[in-house]
Amino acid sequence: MSELPRYCLAAGITQPKLLFIGGGNMASALVNGCVTSGFAAQSDIAISCRSESTLEKWKCQGFEDVFTSTSSMLKAYPHVAYFTGIIVLAVKPQARHDVIGSLLSDNISLTGCPLLISILAGVDEKLLEKELSAVGYSGPIIRLFPNTAVAIGSGASIICAEPGVSDEMITLVKTFASKVGLCLRVDSRNFNAYGAISGSAPAWVCFIPYPTVR
Repeated sequence: MSELPRYCLAAGITQPKLLFIGGGNMASALVNGCVTSGFAAQSDIAISCRSESTLEKWKCQGFEDVFTSTSSMLKAYPHVAYFTGIIVLAVKPQARHDVIGSLLSDNISLTGCPLLISILAGVDEKLLEKELSAVGYSGPIIRLFPNTAVAIGSGASIICAEPGVSDEMITLVKTFASKVGLCLRVDSRNFNAYGAISGSAPAWVCFIPYPTVR
C-alpha cells in the first residue's frame, strides 16, 4: 500500500488522489519519483496533458487515468475534484490562464477542494488565489519549486505556504517533494530568490569544470 493515504488522512484529506494539471517533464519527474518510492500508487494519480502523444507516453508507463483536457479529468472525478482530492498545478505559468478559462467555459468549479499545490514559477499565492477564485477555489495553496535535477531523483525543491496552512498539509507536500531530492521550506517573501538560486545551481555546477574539460 502507498504512503499517500496515511499523509492525506493526517491532513484531513479523505480522498488520496493526486490530480496533475499538466503532464510535462516536471510532472513526469514528480510522478515517477512518487511511484518509484512507494509514496503513491499509479492508481492514486490522474493526469491531464495537452496532446495525444503525451497521453500515449503516460499510458505506455502504465498510467490509466490520463486525459487530454483538464475539464475531462475533473469531470471524471467530480467527487475528488470538488470535495476531497489534491490538485497539482504543473503547467507553464502563462498556461494557467488557459486552464482557468477552460474550467470557466465548461462550468467546472473547484469549490471544496482541500489543497492545491502550485509549481508555477513567479506566480505568488496572492495572485493565484485571486485568479482561482473565479472557479470557486478558496482553499490553501502551497507553492513548490523543484529544479531540473528532480528528473534524476537528485533535485532540490523549496516550498512555501501562507499562515494558516496546517503543518500536516505542509508535511504531506514536503514528503511528496522529497521523493525526488531535498526539500526545504522557505519564507514566502524570499521564495522567488531562493527559486532562482535553486533553479540555476545545476547549470553553474556543470559550468565550473567546463574550462578544465576544454
